[in-house]
Amino acid sequence: MYLKQLFNQPIKLRLLTYNPAAAFIVHDLFRTCRSLLSAAGVPGHVAERCLNHKLKGVEGIYDRYDYFDERKKALAKVAELVAPSINGASG
Repeated sequence: MYLKQLFNQPIKLRLLTYNPAAAFIVHDLFRTCRSLLSAAGVPGHVAERCLNHKLKGVEGIYDRYDYFDERKKALAKVAELVAPSINGASG
């Protein structure tokens, strides 16, 4: 719990300074990224590895592949989805 507070508290304080209605935690970024990965059509097992989650059950025991190239492509798709918002383009 301490590490979670260590990362969330400074970010939350900074955001609340600019927008008092912002009740933001770092986990929100993970949730958003996971949703965007799904929207981009990324397979679930690759999306979970993008978040550094281990695969569960028998699949996690036997599948030791790191999915590096697949994760790289998946995160590039997310970058394309968020680029217009970051760059100020409407649409």
